[in-house]
Amino acid sequence: MGIKILYVLGALLAILLLLVLIAPKQLEMERSVLIEATADQVFPHLKFFEKRKAWSPWHPLDPNIKTSIEGIDGEVGAISKWSGNDKVGEGSEVIESIVPNQEVATKTIFVKPWKSEADAVVRLEPEGDKTKVSWGFKMDLKIPFNAMGLFMDMSKSIAADYDRGLANLKKLVETEAATIKAGKAPLVVEELDLPATQYIGIRLTAPFTELEAKSKAATAKLQAALAAKGISPSGPPRSLFYVWDMEKQQSEMMVTAPVAAKADLGPGFEYVSFPASKGLKVAYYGEYGGTGAAHGALDEYANKKGLKIKTPVIEEYYTDPNTQADPKKWLTNVLYMLE
Repeated sequence: MGIKILYVLGALLAILLLLVLIAPKQLEMERSVLIEATADQVFPHLKFFEKRKAWSPWHPLDPNIKTSIEGIDGEVGAISKWSGNDKVGEGSEVIESIVPNQEVATKTIFVKPWKSEADAVVRLEPEGDKTKVSWGFKMDLKIPFNAMGLFMDMSKSIAADYDRGLANLKKLVETEAATIKAGKAPLVVEELDLPATQYIGIRLTAPFTELEAKSKAATAKLQAALAAKGISPSGPPRSLFYVWDMEKQQSEMMVTAPVAAKADLGPGFEYVSFPASKGLKVAYYGEYGGTGAAHGALDEYANKKGLKIKTPVIEEYYTDPNTQADPKKWLTNVLYMLE
């Protein structure tokens, strides 16, 4: 009797070994959706963990899910952690690389219901005024658990989750894009961690009536100087406003480009840097002359919460008017540093 059991166990072990050898060692999948919005309108919803919550296919599965974000959200190295019921499990996701308006790559480490790792990428491909969003992942299947893939289609259930998430994203972004197109984008104040930054630029003092023209001329001069030195800005152009004098109707400001390292462009150019700090942000869509509404929303928010603002206040020009003719789609991030 004992010998028969050993034969049976041996046969089962041989079958399991065979299944393990022929079963797939990797699980890979990609799903896509076409969104009626430009890449710069879609990208913030992919880059920031906080914004991902709004279209995640998993967050609604547990109304009591616990989440936290470590590091600077939207930057390489930021980590999102979650812990919830059996449907969402427990784990963390870290941003490994970012290509603005093109791609966000992350690594996810699952703790529950079982330990595993997966690499995920979200890619954007402009198609006229629309954007194709492709969301994919790749996961190594450890032996002997890879044998489960022969009896259950794991990719099918994951694909359903991805399709649901992309549908959520499409609805969210298209609703937002329609609001922007109508010129009715809401001014939402966000509290965030601002990273340490450094800039090279040109200081100027100008009456309000001449500010736009002088800023454009300074920007052109700065871009030419950077190109001559072979220096690539590390982000979109920014204006730093040190004084906004309503009595004299003039501003003291600096037209800048963010840089990765200290730069010297010679006389007439200045280098400044700021440490990391807490901050406030409003994403404003529209012509540059209308950013006063965003500043007003930030001032009101800071006053209500008793927050102290540091100068300079910052305007980040996210959209290039040379490639986007519709002013309603121009995105300016207005940033306030806090003491």
